Amino acid sequence: MVGDDASARRQAHAINFADAAFKKSITTEKELATFKERFLPNEYSARLPTRSERLNTHIEGSLVMSLRHFDAGLRLPFWPEFCEILRYFGIVPAQINPNGVAIIMGFLCFLREERIAFDLSVFRRIFAFAATSEGVIFFSSHVCTLVGTANKVHHWSEQLVVVHGDFGGILGKPHQPADVAFLPPILEGARE
Repeated sequence: MVGDDASARRQAHAINFADAAFKKSITTEKELATFKERFLPNEYSARLPTRSERLNTHIEGSLVMSLRHFDAGLRLPFWPEFCEILRYFGIVPAQINPNGVAIIMGFLCFLREERIAFDLSVFRRIFAFAATSEGVIFFSSHVCTLVGTANKVHHWSEQLVVVHGDFGGILGKPHQPADVAFLPPILEGARE
């Protein structure tokens, strides 16, 4: 019964990030220079995408990322907790919309400020996971209303940079998230 529900949910939310029809980057040289100055530590390098590279492009040793992810709070090097969330869901940063990044980073900042140890099971209990038909991930809350995030960040998937460096083991092709991510939290606990 549980497997049938999960299978139906996956089919209803079928996504294929690798085949998504993303547009080419509109990032300028000036925006790249500003990004490097504001957000890029010395151990990382960045360049503009080529005409054929999109948000869903896999580049060995690099990540295609949106400038808006960094405006939303993403920083390099990635925090270990952020990497743990990505590994659990089986996604890369490009698959998360900027509001999703803001939610994750806000939660992690709160934990650090309050000196509370990160626990993935707590994150999974508080936040719900969903995906658009293009394979873009967003989070909502199981327990409260999320406030302070923009309703829509326009053109975020077109404001791209290619970043090369150490990403804490978060490299690989964007793909459909792990099946477990689609299970409701009450069922996740039953599987552990």
